[in-house]
Amino acid sequence: MHIAVYLPLLLCLLAPLGARPLSERCEPRLATWLLTASSLLLGTATTISLGLLAITGVLRIPQLAALGHWSAHTAQHDDPAQLSIALLAGTLLGGAVLMAARMLWRRARSLAAAALDAACMPA
Repeated sequence: MHIAVYLPLLLCLLAPLGARPLSERCEPRLATWLLTASSLLLGTATTISLGLLAITGVLRIPQLAALGHWSAHTAQHDDPAQLSIALLAGTLLGGAVLMAARMLWRRARSLAAAALDAACMPA
């Protein structure tokens, strides 16, 4: 389990190295689909990996572990990450969630502005 948690993070660092050769060798439409699908898959895997690492930090707090009826001592025994890594993963995951919320807010605002502009246009 230890390497499985860190593998998506490592793959996200190595994926850009293969993106350019893939885009140069493939047809543009196929390369776009492959790069989009791989980035979606790697983004999902990275989010899950950061979430799992952050949860290991949360389980170290006995009051929070008691809410889920978990044993903090047992969770620390099989823990794949140190507390500093769990805090870093939680910070990165929080930053990613904030950036995604910011992007969604901007998209919704621009779509609402475009709809308002379209409604004001003559038929």
